[in-house]
Amino acid sequence: MIPIPLDEKTISQFCGRSVGVVTKDGREYVGRLSRCENGKLILNADSSPAHLAGETKDATPKKKKAKKSKANTAPDAGPTPTPITAAASYTAHPSATARYSYPYQPLHYGPRVDLDLALVSLLFLLVL
Repeated sequence: MIPIPLDEKTISQFCGRSVGVVTKDGREYVGRLSRCENGKLILNADSSPAHLAGETKDATPKKKKAKKSKANTAPDAGPTPTPITAAASYTAHPSATARYSYPYQPLHYGPRVDLDLALVSLLFLLVL
């Protein structure tokens, strides 16, 4: 937790970072700093759903793909079960040794929050 001076120019340097805010009346907020301008501190501006922010999706219809027919194909019986032997029961499961890679997903802090900078008593950078 690193305190940030309550100056618009200084705060603007931390846009896009995770911050914590405490107001003078004791309310606490945690979110992604979107911007600080005209005496306003704005958190989570990018996390608002498109339909709430007034944006509309592309109205062009998408083409449907033609279905392929399965002519003269035998039904798939699926994989045949393998009997478990004493030696196989002591080996590691294949998924235990596999490496998993998870795509990066940004933290979702919640809805957009607009705060008057004059009401903020403490602003700090969260080091995650």
